[in-house]
Amino acid sequence: MAETEELAGSPAPDVVLLDLYLREGLPALEAIRDLSGRCRVLVLSASSRRFDVLAALRAGASGYLTKDAPEGVLVEALRTVHDGGFYLSPHLADLLAEDPHDARPRLTAREEEALRWVAEGFTHAQAARRMGISVWTFETHLRRVRAKFGIGNTAELTRFLLERDPRED
Repeated sequence: MAETEELAGSPAPDVVLLDLYLREGLPALEAIRDLSGRCRVLVLSASSRRFDVLAALRAGASGYLTKDAPEGVLVEALRTVHDGGFYLSPHLADLLAEDPHDARPRLTAREEEALRWVAEGFTHAQAARRMGISVWTFETHLRRVRAKFGIGNTAELTRFLLERDPRED
């Protein structure tokens, strides 16, 4: 995240327009957390998946806009966030409102299994072998869990595992 590190050394902007997936498909949740203390963050993403939207908002984004939004909507969203407001693409607001009692993302069976191996102290390579998948695929399951729940680093993942009630997923 060289872009974020470069921005950290500069005077703080009022608003940052940030792509949710900066590189290699990794969510920019840590960048949102780092930046949201100094400026407001408007996420721009191709993803309209519920868990991506919720993860960005939980990480501190002041708004979320999909890349298919017309130019005028982008300007409106930037102005709203700049003025201290909150902006969400209208179709995303509808998506989030569909089931307001169940805002918590759900884990797939494979994500759940990957978390169990991590919780038991297995390395990624050992867990991948036990699951019959590649290390890359195992790490993809963990990346998805992190994105769904707004988990940035290993310490946060550990806390998540310790605090979590598997019956809620």
